[in-house]
Amino acid sequence: MDARIIVSAVDEERFDLVGTVDGSPVRATCSNREVFCTRLLWERAEKVVANGEVLGTEDISAPTSLTGSCLVLFLTLVRACDRVDRTEMVTTREGSKRTDPYSVSLVENRQPEPSRS
Repeated sequence: MDARIIVSAVDEERFDLVGTVDGSPVRATCSNREVFCTRLLWERAEKVVANGEVLGTEDISAPTSLTGSCLVLFLTLVRACDRVDRTEMVTTREGSKRTDPYSVSLVENRQPEPSRS
């Protein structure tokens, strides 16, 4: 898995995730609380949350969630993938604390456009 986390000096959050679920390609992008996600990935992530799966280790953990911080949303979507092909995340400590609602758009039968920096 090629995972890169880039810490930026500006107060913003965005990520791009490419992987597979049940052999089908999936993608999710987020920029400033606007999420574009293939329906298959979002539905799998809803199951991950409903099953009460936890992110982290015995020492440090957090429940999976499709709301709340950008980092938790990102990690929940990663957990929902069968295979992760590529990830990129840009955030700041201040940005990762934001909890205002996401605007979610589910995409059918095509990959969403990559986020623009």
